[in-house]
Amino acid sequence: MNEPKELKQSSTGQAICNVMVIVERLKKDHNNAFAKYKYTSVDDFKDYLRPKMAEQGIWVSVSEKECEIIAVTSDDKGKQKEKTHLKFCFSCALNHVSGEPALQEEISVMLPYVGAQTSGQARSYAIKEYLKSAFLASSGDIDDADADSDAEQLSKQAARPIYKELTDELRAAAQSGETAMKEWAHKRKPSIHVMPKDWQIMLQKQYKEFIVSPPATIENETEKFLRNAKDELAVAEDSDAIQDIWNDKYAPILDDLPAEEREELEELFLVMQESLLPSKTDENV
Repeated sequence: MNEPKELKQSSTGQAICNVMVIVERLKKDHNNAFAKYKYTSVDDFKDYLRPKMAEQGIWVSVSEKECEIIAVTSDDKGKQKEKTHLKFCFSCALNHVSGEPALQEEISVMLPYVGAQTSGQARSYAIKEYLKSAFLASSGDIDDADADSDAEQLSKQAARPIYKELTDELRAAAQSGETAMKEWAHKRKPSIHVMPKDWQIMLQKQYKEFIVSPPATIENETEKFLRNAKDELAVAEDSDAIQDIWNDKYAPILDDLPAEEREELEELFLVMQESLLPSKTDENV
């Protein structure tokens, strides 16, 4: 095993590098029965990393900046069921005994409310994700909140405003480059993982597309109009909802649009509607 170099001077950056030298791939000794995978528990992670950080004179501090209550409505065997989620924003910082300015980062975590322990679960998850990123610690985990969360996705109705926020942020990050996109993905990972599965796939697809071909820094009015239409139709509950959006908002203005823009909008509508139509297999169930 490579031994860390001795610190020549008090340096947060050097201390972090020294920890990175001795951190090995994390062991996954716990099972998530719900999602059927192994993971590294938060406690094991902290026990493993704490002495290595202490040897280098660094420690992590966490403060809760805000907490938002989100009521999530989902369908449970034909009945509408409401469940409370809490969305936390934490400020995490790596501090050094030298007194150098701390390295800070904000992390958002959203979990179902399960009592007083929800805050502690969210805080522990934020610490784990922050330190994994700071020291580039590999675990191969599926990055949810381990066994502390029931991994429940939001209903599309509850997720819609968050999804719009995520797509806008991703587009803005893509205009700044790949590094900004990776930082966005790390910071917003907890919010992405509570999106409906098909919306997660759409975000992943858009992320990959932007890596290859970043969006234009400045959109013209036509591009902006079509993007907003696509975003709105993409998060519709079903083909009937797409039809309602089309009838109420877009059909009345078709004749006022330039021919090329009208054709693109009509094609977009047909593609989005077809993607939500039930398959023959579904109809026979």
